[in-house]
Amino acid sequence: MIAHPSDSSDEGTSFVVMVSTGDHTGGVPVQVSKELANERAWYQQLEYGFHALGITPFLTAIHDPDRHRKRATDDGYGG
Repeated sequence: MIAHPSDSSDEGTSFVVMVSTGDHTGGVPVQVSKELANERAWYQQLEYGFHALGITPFLTAIHDPDRHRKRATDDGYGG
């Protein structure tokens, strides 16, 4: 992420971002670090970046990072 894009001395800040690689209907689950989540402007840059690549991110994954792994309660396992 680059805080000051017009400043050539701004080397940017790196964050770890995990993206699910399976088939998804709707958005692609994205998990980010707390540090990135707390930086609203940078978090928004991430969203714009995914959209620029033609990918619709499911950014609410930050609130429940393992949501895409949980089984539905009606999956036949008595859940």
